Amino acid sequence: MTLAYDTRDFVSDPQSGQLMELRYTQYSPDFGSDTRFNQVESHYSSYYALNLKTVLAWEWYGQFTQGCPPWNMLPELGDSHRMRGYYQGRYRDRNVVSTQLEYRRQLDWRNGVVGWLGTGTMSPRPGELGKSSWLPSVGTGYRFEFKPRMNVRLDYGVGKGSSGFYFQVGEAF
Repeated sequence: MTLAYDTRDFVSDPQSGQLMELRYTQYSPDFGSDTRFNQVESHYSSYYALNLKTVLAWEWYGQFTQGCPPWNMLPELGDSHRMRGYYQGRYRDRNVVSTQLEYRRQLDWRNGVVGWLGTGTMSPRPGELGKSSWLPSVGTGYRFEFKPRMNVRLDYGVGKGSSGFYFQVGEAF
């Protein structure tokens, strides 16, 4: 089950608006699963145009599991959208929370740059979130607008003891 509220002006390159999503998934042998567990995913992002060429974007994300999820279905910190700088699957636990703030600036012609700061944490129980260490994520990126409001992005993210390059179409969030 998913509940969503979306006022973004353009999905692949939002410059204003917000997105709120709440998703509940139940895995059960009654529905064909080999295991029994529940997962709740919560996401909020907002976009503020500071002027015609500058956008400030903020995101909060949480994923929470209950029951016996298999290892490959545990929530993760680190991928090409959140906690850039950590490779996907490096950090996994039953509950994760992350947030990031991104500054997007269009330069001349079709070129642009971004910079971001982010952090995330995880724990086996929701009540323990934030009590363990928070992992940092910081980075910068280049944007090339190959058609109106559609970017190719090259990002370089740095985390605690790791880093990574990301090449994709569309913004990270």
